[in-house]
Amino acid sequence: LFGVSCAELVDSSFPFDVKANWRLLVEEIACAGTFGERIEIFGRSCLHDQGGWKSRHSDLVNTVVRIILSRGGCVTIRELEEATHYTSRYIDRVFSGAMGMPPKLYCRLIRFQRFLRNVTASGFENMTDIALAAGYFDHSHMLRDFRTFTRMNPSQFLQEINLPAYKQKIIEMSRIY
Repeated sequence: LFGVSCAELVDSSFPFDVKANWRLLVEEIACAGTFGERIEIFGRSCLHDQGGWKSRHSDLVNTVVRIILSRGGCVTIRELEEATHYTSRYIDRVFSGAMGMPPKLYCRLIRFQRFLRNVTASGFENMTDIALAAGYFDHSHMLRDFRTFTRMNPSQFLQEINLPAYKQKIIEMSRIY
């Protein structure tokens, strides 16, 4: 979006003061009421700066994202090949370049978000059943992703989300989705 692929931006910082209007953008984002409004402002600004830029691969990436989201992250690379009529290597290369991660990792993230949303809504009751419903094969499979994505175990996470600031963010996020 900024003249570089997402893969190049992963684990790096981007100097937002490159343009004079970035300070105004940062201020506008900071004053936005919800997280959704912040994303909308940032996206609108980036698309405006790029003159409506569209990657030649954006149709493929959008299709893959749509499939992954519609299936809650429970989709195989083979199913993506069949749906798009592209090879797994090509899908991986294009998707990684555009999204900064391979489609398999994106699937894991979406599946974990689905699990986390459902388990926090239930008050951490019956985590195994919720994990199975989210597409995990078993409890240990879910725990591996839990530790990978949160850097803590579920009981530590439960202690963290009892913080008032975190609860407020969850409320804001639920308004968006």
